[in-house]
Amino acid sequence: MSTAFSSCGDARHSASVNESLQMTPRPDFSPPVIALSPDLVDEVRTGKETATIRKGHRDYVIGPAVFDANYTKIPILITALQYKRFEDLDDQDAKLDGDISKDALKASLKTYYPTMESNDEFTIVHFELRHENQP
Repeated sequence: MSTAFSSCGDARHSASVNESLQMTPRPDFSPPVIALSPDLVDEVRTGKETATIRKGHRDYVIGPAVFDANYTKIPILITALQYKRFEDLDDQDAKLDGDISKDALKASLKTYYPTMESNDEFTIVHFELRHENQP
């Protein structure tokens, strides 16, 4: 079973809600920084990867964030968070993460988290690229 949180709530109201929301930058706010493997920069920039999967329950804020791939910073907008156990990750999750299958995704995750177990929780961070003129 998975749990998802989205910035828009009910899809029927997303257009009107998004049009009426104004994101005003606060001087004391700096977007969260999420580490990114440098070999994934092209996949993120080209849109092949539209979600990143991290071990544990991560409470990132829906909104602006930055991927940090050493000397490359990529501004993103976190659009939703979803929580699943490792054993429940599927082909759709793999596709969002830029992999071709759940087996390839799980093999990749094992290289980052070699001690994980099948019932460990993972956070799926859905994102889109944020352009420089966006807050």
